[in-house]
Parts: sequence; structure tokens; C-alpha cells
Amino acid sequence: EKRQAGCASAFQGVPNICQSNPSAVFFNHPSDPTKFLQCDVVSRMYIIQCPQGEVFDLSMSGCKPQAGVTVPAVTPPPVATRLPATYTMAPTTRPPPATIRPYTPNMLPTVNTGTGNYNPCTLQSVALGQIYFAYPGDNSKFIECDYQGHASVLNCPNLLVWDQSILSCMYKSVPNPTSTPATGTGFGTGTGTGSGTVTARPTPAVVAGQNNNPCTQ
Repeated sequence: EKRQAGCASAFQGVPNICQSNPSAVFFNHPSDPTKFLQCDVVSRMYIIQCPQGEVFDLSMSGCKPQAGVTVPAVTPPPVATRLPATYTMAPTTRPPPATIRPYTPNMLPTVNTGTGNYNPCTLQSVALGQIYFAYPGDNSKFIECDYQGHASVLNCPNLLVWDQSILSCMYKSVPNPTSTPATGTGFGTGTGTGSGTVTARPTPAVVAGQNNNPCTQ
């Protein structure tokens, strides 16, 4: 306990030794060995009480047990023992692994042409941009591929047929009929002149299935 000198208490009457010894900090109490004097940086003096059963020793600047006095042992409070934490791990359920379908190249849907299944839409053909093919046995149809290799059968418009060389439907080609000479009648005069009439064959139609000729005058 620190008590400043000059206070009205049991410590009254001790002169301030700090004012004449500014470089020292601790001093013996003039009359009580269980106390000592302590100075601060502004030369104020404090009277300090040693703990019970101890006296001040200036050589060690502190209090020590007094000879012949038994200082009661201080029993520290028991240290609480912390039990180790116990954790219960919740069971974990993992989802079953995903089933990955094996990749089988060129196993693509086919077209039933009547004579067997046929699919020209291979991955190689699609990669090269070849997506149109002739339909076997029927030139009024053709096959179109999508980018997954599926084959679709499409029909050409009426009177058109598929031409693989131009990848398009076109009009059927019609052979030219056999030309028939024109016929006529007349008479001569024997002098290199004469007169007569001529009947010409009509020009045939150029489109199959139609009996017309758009090339009129």
C-alpha cells in the first residue's frame, strides 16, 4: 500500500528523504523494518508496507521473509482439468457414381430403303459438309443429314427429281421426239414455176406430263 508523506495517518512524522537524495529510489524506514520508503521522479516519498511476515532489505531493494517467522504457504487454487472434446462424426452418404454411356462411333440411325437399312450420314461426311445424298432406288426423294448424323428422307417437289451432281431437285429431262417431215401438194407448169400447200407437224411439249409448249410466238 502506498501512502503519500504528510497525510494524517500512522505513517505521519517521517521526514521526506527524497528531496535530499534525488538519485535514489528506495530507503529503509527509520523505525519500522516491515516498511520502506520509495521516491518517485518528482521527489515525492511513499511509505510502503511489506507483506505479512516480511521485512525490507535495502541490498535487494525488496522485502524478504523475517528470520524466525513462518510465512503461511499459499495454496494455489486447483487447476480445472478440461476434458478432451468428443466429436461425433455424422455419417456421410455419397451419391452413386454417374453412369457414362460408352461412345460408339458411326452407330447412327439408319434409313429403311426397302432393300435394307442405309445411312450415309457418317461423322466424316458431316465434318466435310457432305449432308445431301441420293435416295437409293427412288430419284423423287433424297436424304438430308443433320450435324448429329441423323438421316431424314425428303421428297422433291412434283415433276422434279434429285440430281446428286448439283445437290438439288430438277425437272425431268424429256427426249426429243423423232422429227416428221412436212407434207404438201402442188403442181408445176414445166417452166420452173408452180404452186402448192404445206402442212407442218406441231412442236412437241418440253415438260413431261404437260401437253403444252410455252415457246409460242
